[in-house]
Amino acid sequence: MVALVMWAQPSHALDASERLSVVLSKPDSARDADAGAVVVTITNKSSEPLFLPKFRTPLNKVDGHIHGHFMDVKNDEGKQAEFIGIFVDILPVGMSFYTRIEPGQSLSGTIKLSRDYDLSEGGNFKVSYEQPFEDNVQFDEYGEVHGHSDTVTSNVLDIWVSASLAAAAKKLAFAPTALPDIPELSCKPEQMAALFTARMSIASWVSKAEGYAKNLYDVEKIQIEDNDGRIDTRYRPRMKPDFKYQYWFGALDNDQQTYDLRPSYSSVWDKDDFYPFKQLNAISKRAANPDFHYSCGCPVESDPLSGAMARTNDPYLVLICDFYFEIDKGQQVQTLVHELSHFHDEDADSAYDYAYGRQAAHALATSDRKKALRNADTIGFFVQDVVENTQ
Repeated sequence: MVALVMWAQPSHALDASERLSVVLSKPDSARDADAGAVVVTITNKSSEPLFLPKFRTPLNKVDGHIHGHFMDVKNDEGKQAEFIGIFVDILPVGMSFYTRIEPGQSLSGTIKLSRDYDLSEGGNFKVSYEQPFEDNVQFDEYGEVHGHSDTVTSNVLDIWVSASLAAAAKKLAFAPTALPDIPELSCKPEQMAALFTARMSIASWVSKAEGYAKNLYDVEKIQIEDNDGRIDTRYRPRMKPDFKYQYWFGALDNDQQTYDLRPSYSSVWDKDDFYPFKQLNAISKRAANPDFHYSCGCPVESDPLSGAMARTNDPYLVLICDFYFEIDKGQQVQTLVHELSHFHDEDADSAYDYAYGRQAAHALATSDRKKALRNADTIGFFVQDVVENTQ
């Protein structure tokens, strides 16, 4: 007699779409649909609990806004709609960093895209997004939570948006934050002291990181002989190999483009290898800007692990949440650097929240360098690493 043994396939061995589904649909109300509302339904199709990072899950909202820019909202020409919402910095140091979804469970809710994206031109848009999820979540040596990660992509939903309704939603989204004339007065004396120390540290930290970055910049002089035997001198900007840089921002591209004249350090910042230097320069200027203010207190529905928030409609204003004052000084400075990277101005575009935590940020450097170069936590960790771990 032969005994047959049946082995169950581990859930994480299944394709992402076999474990989790994300469906975007239109709301029942035609007016809501015309204003850019979308229904999001997330279903756990696996046999084990899954964990959805809140900062990339649209069902989690603060003050009516999703936690940052992660939705693809494109018009008929394929142009991404401008993000006009808020960035919420949730520290991955506890299980409330996630929304837990049980086997067979579905979570559903409505998001109002016109509160977070400028849809005021109206017309047709295609909407989709990538939903990350994890299983087997554990704490690592940094006290951060993470697990086996995967991503599933939603369907692409075609919507039509009324220009007038979207414009009204944009006006509401851009309403100024109600604060004292001096926002810092919203803080308690001990909070003001901690923030003053952190703010003073930003200047020295970012300055040290900028100096470190400048030492990595090099220009290779190349002499090329043409067909007539004449020597043409060309210049190629290069990055010196560096462990810290590559740990956080990934392997160098080493672009082969050459120049007639020796390029200056700042003239090549738009190239990927040098783009972090552009961000450091912008953060340094923002930190010194007299319009940079902070205010203590975040919306009541904020996650308890929220450290700070930045609103795109309030340039250089950072909302400081209660949990900020429970983390150490290094994390406090890193958090403010993170938030200052989110603003968009003439010095640099906004950085986004593609990954949170040291392990996730490092993994991004190897899996998707384009995102690593523009990830707010990565920029903050690089600055912190240079300051705390450079002789």
